[in-house]
Amino acid sequence: MCEAGEAQGVAIARYHQIGDIDWVASPIMQFLYATDRPEDIPAYATADSVWEMRQRYRRRYMLAIVPDGTEKEKATNEWWETVGVAYNRKVWGYQIATSREQDEQFVATMNSRPNKHLYHLKKTNCADFAAEMVNLYFPGAVHNDRIGDFGLMTPKEVARCVQAYAKEHPFSDYRVLEIPQVPGSLRRSRPVRGGAEAGLKTKRYLFTLAVIQPEVPIGLTVLYLWHGRWKIGEGAELAGPENFMSPVEQAVGTK
Repeated sequence: MCEAGEAQGVAIARYHQIGDIDWVASPIMQFLYATDRPEDIPAYATADSVWEMRQRYRRRYMLAIVPDGTEKEKATNEWWETVGVAYNRKVWGYQIATSREQDEQFVATMNSRPNKHLYHLKKTNCADFAAEMVNLYFPGAVHNDRIGDFGLMTPKEVARCVQAYAKEHPFSDYRVLEIPQVPGSLRRSRPVRGGAEAGLKTKRYLFTLAVIQPEVPIGLTVLYLWHGRWKIGEGAELAGPENFMSPVEQAVGTK
């Protein structure tokens, strides 16, 4: 649905603290790199340089939501997560081809809903939103893992379900993209983990539980071996800014 010369669509995500807004749609190049032009991406990103790029984005796109002087207020302090995410972490993209009719229906559905704050950790978190977006295109494709993730929706489970859907529909033009974190002084990206896996592999949690409740790590190990061993990013193609400046390919992706 994008016009000739436009970048490849937008990234849509739910946020916890951007005023009373539930979700934000960011131009894909801005979402990843905080710029429209690949040549403006720094070879080595620092906290100061990335902050300035994000400020330019805020003034261009979000000034009505986050006015000058309110950038660090609690009510809106997640606005920076809508821009330049590749400076903070590696991003995985799971793509499935869609039709124009599906895209038009998706846009109509989103435009018909009030964009009001709905975030809730257990019921309507950001992964729940991603699952809902995929299910608008492919009903029933994404569901939570009631065992391995304790009933919560996680980004890893969304990706796993998209892969499973693609295997059941071999003509879906399925692709996995790995978008590397931009080199720099910002903290390096952490692994993407599910519920039981996070409990088992996060040392500060595991050590504490091993001391006070040793039966819990045993249970986490069983859950992980049974449900949580799926590896994110298998078969991924490396993707950089040039991939998002090429002619439009219609796709659905998750972060």
